[in-house]
Amino acid sequence: MELIECAEAFLPDPTGELAFHHTTFILHDKTTNRHFWTWLRGPDKVIEFWGLPSVDPKVWEDLELIEIPRCKFQPLFDPTFAKAPDPLPSNSYIKRPSLLGVYNVENVVKGLDETTTDEADLVLQELRVCEILMKHPHPNIAQYLGAVVEKDRVAGLCFVKYGKTLHQLVHSGLPFDRHAIFVGIEKGIKHLHDLGLVHNDINSSNIMVDDKGNAVIIDFDSCRPEGETMGIKNGSPGWSLEDMTHAKRENDEYGLERMRKFLEGWLHE
Repeated sequence: MELIECAEAFLPDPTGELAFHHTTFILHDKTTNRHFWTWLRGPDKVIEFWGLPSVDPKVWEDLELIEIPRCKFQPLFDPTFAKAPDPLPSNSYIKRPSLLGVYNVENVVKGLDETTTDEADLVLQELRVCEILMKHPHPNIAQYLGAVVEKDRVAGLCFVKYGKTLHQLVHSGLPFDRHAIFVGIEKGIKHLHDLGLVHNDINSSNIMVDDKGNAVIIDFDSCRPEGETMGIKNGSPGWSLEDMTHAKRENDEYGLERMRKFLEGWLHE
């Protein structure tokens, strides 16, 4: 059993203040290729195996493992979509869906419908955007290579792999051309807008920097056609407008202005 994702969850206590409630775990059984979800109260019990890449099955014997159906996070592959090369290029990166939000502990405890998010829909949304970008490439937009398919389902989205995020570069202390990075981000956003798309989540972790020092915009799960309702993916706190409900160019303009301040040293994460 492999531990592939884990995160602490904080819920309001009786006074209304946020307090630690549980830790959520996503497990993968390599033998059967099945995914499971479970949760654990008490941070003292989490410390001994927190963050380990693999876990002794005995650790989970007393916990209820809830299987996550593949249909919840792997949509059916449509033959009209582009398929990633096989074998995959050595310089590729596969973005797989996060399963941490699929189940809600409060609902499970109350015996209610535990499903809260259909990750498969989010994958399809991003895939459709990437299909557009694949037909209209740009040097400041991540190069999409196609969908990774497993048993007729989309298991992940394949992109060219880039060096590091802008967040990592800024905090590394290494010198770089901040003006050129900003101009590259600006050009990438303009390209999206020319295609009728709005990114909606411009932040320092969604900008990669390639080996030549060029800015490359990534992560299109919040990207929507202009004017469309945002849904559950609507930007990052501190980088996005708080009242974002629809995909509007001003969302990206706000993120770009925050990016300018970040690159100039006026905005600290």
